[in-house]
Amino acid sequence: MKKLLIIIKFIKYGLLELNQIFIFLINYLRGKKFFYTDVDRVGEFIMAFIGFDEFLKKENNKSNHIIVYSDNSNEFKIANKFILNEILATFQQKNIRLINSVFLIKFFKFINSKKNLSAKFDIKPTNEYYNFIKIKNLKINNMIRSQLTNGELNKNFYFIDLEKFNNKHSNLVTNLLKSNNLKKKNYITTFTRDNEYLKSIYPKFDFSYHEYRNLGYEKLEQSINFIISRNLKAVRVGNIKKKINKSLFSDDHIDLNYSLNNEHIEMCMISNSKFFLTDTSGIADIADIFNVPTAKVNWCPVFSSVKKKAIILPSLFKSKTTKKLLNFFDVFELLNKSGLFYNQKTLSYNDLDLEIVKSSEEDILNTTKEINSRIDEDNFSPLNDYQIKFEEKMRRIGFINPGLIENNFIKKNYKLFV
Repeated sequence: MKKLLIIIKFIKYGLLELNQIFIFLINYLRGKKFFYTDVDRVGEFIMAFIGFDEFLKKENNKSNHIIVYSDNSNEFKIANKFILNEILATFQQKNIRLINSVFLIKFFKFINSKKNLSAKFDIKPTNEYYNFIKIKNLKINNMIRSQLTNGELNKNFYFIDLEKFNNKHSNLVTNLLKSNNLKKKNYITTFTRDNEYLKSIYPKFDFSYHEYRNLGYEKLEQSINFIISRNLKAVRVGNIKKKINKSLFSDDHIDLNYSLNNEHIEMCMISNSKFFLTDTSGIADIADIFNVPTAKVNWCPVFSSVKKKAIILPSLFKSKTTKKLLNFFDVFELLNKSGLFYNQKTLSYNDLDLEIVKSSEEDILNTTKEINSRIDEDNFSPLNDYQIKFEEKMRRIGFINPGLIENNFIKKNYKLFV
């Protein structure tokens, strides 16, 4: 019965979208290439589109590439339609053709389920994925986010021009800041990952395998007090998040609560903040669109790439048996030998005798102080030789911009990183 309903729905959208299907067929016969991506996770689709944009910059004939998407919330879980529309509008300004079709997305997903490339290219350079597409001459492609996507971006990268964005949404931005007594770049945005968002989107799915990425928001309290002492304010964003005791907040530390109907708030608020204090949550990638600096605490694992204007505070690995802290490159070898990687559901750190040591309040405070100072001085260069050696070793195993580790943290834990 379930299969029959799927077929009926498929036929229904086919009949409703005959125009889109005709446009697809004509362009397919003309040799055009079609690209789509899942839009259920903010971090995933933002960086997939950015990776695609970086690829387009190297293409001579951009008109050969067509983006297929759907903004139908009844058929697809769309993490944030406002952000999706802003990204698509940016591609339109670059004269990239867009096709809005439920039928084609479902059709493409079915085709790519037979030749899923995501796992193969998960830690490959984005351009290597698209070169593969060019060599194989694949016409229907799933845009993927590589773990290197962020690191491939130059220091002054931005995908959306903030001034143009603010002019376009002048009323939204002005009213939002005014209602919270805020001024542009005179506040920071904050967020820590918890279980609430994924539980609400996928109530039947067990995400306990990566709860190590969660961090209690209360651990940011010292850092926020420091920010307030510097005549800045702090704003906690996130439309689905764990409820926190109201006593933690004040006129200078605002807990923004808003529904999914107000999707613009996250983008407007983060884009105009001085920096984003967060963790491994996908919402951090909103800052990347505008090149807003980020402080990524409880960063686990470190085997990834981040943008140039980012300070990371890694979580540490400890042996459950010996209780000793482990060198990151030894852990990398362990993960490689296991044939698994950190974001696959089949991986359990427990099975590998690994325990995650989360970031402390003191280290988070030092990270906050450092990024605030670096922004004021416009300096995102390494401050010590340990950082340089760490980056060299990471490049040798394929990670092109692992991020600036908080200065005090890498000095006291240098044996774990070099």
